[in-house]
Amino acid sequence: MSHVHQRPELGPTPGPSIAEMEEGLRRWAAARPGIMQVETVGRTPKGLPVLLCRISDADVADEDKQVALFTSTHSGVERVTTAGLLQLIKWLIGDDSLAEEIRRRQIVLIMPACEPESYDRKLIDVAEFFAGRSRWVYEGWGWDGPLDPENQPEAMAVKEVVDRYQPEVHQDVHGIWFEQSTMTESTGISWASNLYRGYWRGIPDLMNQAAEDAGYLTTRGEESAGQMLSTVPVEGVERWFYGSTSTPKVVCGLYSYIQYHSIIQTMEVGWEESTVLRLRRLLQVGNEVWREEPYAGYPANQVSCRSSVAIAGWGRTAAQRRASRVELWRKLPQISHTCGWPEARDGVVAFVSTSPESRNLYAPGDASSAPNLNEPNLEPMFAKLKQNPRFDGDALDEFLGLSVSRQVTWPQVEYEGPVEPIQNGLAIRLRLPHPDVTFKHLRLDGHVMEPSDVDGYFVYHNPGTIVQVNIPPGKVEDFHVVTAVFDSAAERRSGFHPQDWDLNG
Repeated sequence: MSHVHQRPELGPTPGPSIAEMEEGLRRWAAARPGIMQVETVGRTPKGLPVLLCRISDADVADEDKQVALFTSTHSGVERVTTAGLLQLIKWLIGDDSLAEEIRRRQIVLIMPACEPESYDRKLIDVAEFFAGRSRWVYEGWGWDGPLDPENQPEAMAVKEVVDRYQPEVHQDVHGIWFEQSTMTESTGISWASNLYRGYWRGIPDLMNQAAEDAGYLTTRGEESAGQMLSTVPVEGVERWFYGSTSTPKVVCGLYSYIQYHSIIQTMEVGWEESTVLRLRRLLQVGNEVWREEPYAGYPANQVSCRSSVAIAGWGRTAAQRRASRVELWRKLPQISHTCGWPEARDGVVAFVSTSPESRNLYAPGDASSAPNLNEPNLEPMFAKLKQNPRFDGDALDEFLGLSVSRQVTWPQVEYEGPVEPIQNGLAIRLRLPHPDVTFKHLRLDGHVMEPSDVDGYFVYHNPGTIVQVNIPPGKVEDFHVVTAVFDSAAERRSGFHPQDWDLNG
């Protein structure tokens, strides 16, 4: 006797309707006053709400809280994303000690269904989805926002939330179409755009590990493929470079990056539990002190780095640093910074120009030339600075007598746009490859600084030694120079000497 087996049907991931979702979320918010709020931030052409859940401890002031945004811009068909985010909300408003700590230190924003119309229809037709308007909530973006604002109210709702909160991290969640299927899960990799990769690769690694510790398996992109990453065409050898045939498409998260320097990531999920595990690990990052940062929080504050000099947002609180970070990021084309060369083992000179005019005034004539010790230009540059009474000439001369640096090279920057003063403060970071140092000379514009996290400097070790020079609002000028000479706590030898041939030595 032959047995005829009915082929399994494909169907959507189970979940509440939009009306049921709104009712359920508002019921949760009523049960957790002071913890959760639900807001309608937009409506679809058919009037369905685009919902935003704001989760934070109302008894703790928002001034020093990090902001994390989670969106689901393909939730119209990838319904597992909505299910996973609803499960995350349930955990976040619960009694788990980690959830409580996250609520005290962060504002967590979750948009569980960014495409309400397709979601409510339980759409699973691939062709219909890509032919319709829902796909553009994720894909229909330019650097300034949605390309068709009048016909993209859902995307405009996402933009409004991003603009209002300027999040430190924006995580978009993607996933499977059918309840009966799964997919290769990933974090921090976009299959739609080779531009959509966050600038901290270590964060996706932590998130992936959280899922893999529970038995899931994630692809690591170029690592799993065993191929080098390329985001540009490599003619003739495309098959050997990961990502070289992808397109530089502007998608939703890239708006958050280009406008606010948010850490942006996408993720693919096949299971709701994997979603929650990875997003919980991401939220933990917002409570931790990350590499090169002095404060706990998502590492979005440093906006540029050149050799041993970096610039970052100023501020004692998260809100102050956010305002400074966003301003510096948006004005980055008018800013340039560099250091002296050769870079001394026991000192550094850092230059920061906040306007092309000041750079042209003080920088050497051929500012972008390659290093050339036959044409030292640091001393002539200091001579120009000494003509300005704002700089202490004696202190600059003192540094010259202590340092082996002889030259300054600047990055090649062509900027002819509008130039505006820096209004929200500036932090200059000296990155020193030593476990600890004792300063013999440390000056800003030739002047002694006092230890201060507001107007002065502080030192931290994460890793090496990092000196952060803090210039508060109202004191940022168009040109600054930081000079430092120090003794290192490390005992390090240099070179290979005759006695080094002794295998017993």
